Amino acid sequence: VPLGHIWVEGDNLKNSSDSRSYGPIPYALIRGRV
Repeated sequence: VPLGHIWVEGDNLKNSSDSRSYGPIPYALIRGRV
């Protein structure tokens, strides 16, 4: 994972749109934590 990015994964691995599809997410785009 590049510096300044985060890897996110959903809890339903077979049906999630997450970093496995989109790649690392820039940390600046994260708005909150659930």
